[in-house]
Amino acid sequence: MNVLLLGATGQLGRPLLRQALAAGHGVSAFVRRPERLDLAHPRLRAVRGDALDPAGVAAALPGHDAVLSTLGGSPDVVTQGARHLVAAMQGSAVRRLIAVAAAGILPLDDRTLVRDLPTFPAGFREVSAAHLRAYELLVASDLEWTLLCPPALVGGALTGRYRVQAEHALSDARTVSTEDAAHFILGELTAPRFVRMRVAIAS
Repeated sequence: MNVLLLGATGQLGRPLLRQALAAGHGVSAFVRRPERLDLAHPRLRAVRGDALDPAGVAAALPGHDAVLSTLGGSPDVVTQGARHLVAAMQGSAVRRLIAVAAAGILPLDDRTLVRDLPTFPAGFREVSAAHLRAYELLVASDLEWTLLCPPALVGGALTGRYRVQAEHALSDARTVSTEDAAHFILGELTAPRFVRMRVAIAS
């Protein structure tokens, strides 16, 4: 497949880029600073752009089968980036999106999200609220999206041994490696199982 990757120079974006190329995909890395891509490959194309520039995002979409987004950052970047990406995709022929949020927006039951717990860290509440707004934008769209909601992302080798669950938080979900999270994303890209769902993941 030909994929547009947002966040290719980030913590999760780097292993995702490497694994995507190793799996035979063509990747257009949409990045503000292409010089930060420390990888050269015949199927890799750097596209200079900013996720907060709606025209730039829209211009990058044609010619791709799917979008993979590992964008993080400040609450404004999370929300505005999602808003621009969803709007651009709805105006294009590209329908498939696999994006990354955080475990705080996963349900514990019909009424409670992880972020609603009194023990949820106060320092993450603002960015969790931004991820929730981004999720609501996806729900309101007609895109074929999957939203991966990992706990803490850590280093480590690819194991392929991780738990996933749709639309519900996993018990004792503390960490998952960036390599395993990237592995899940590419598996979902080629064999979709969780279209229009939030997905919990953990080691």
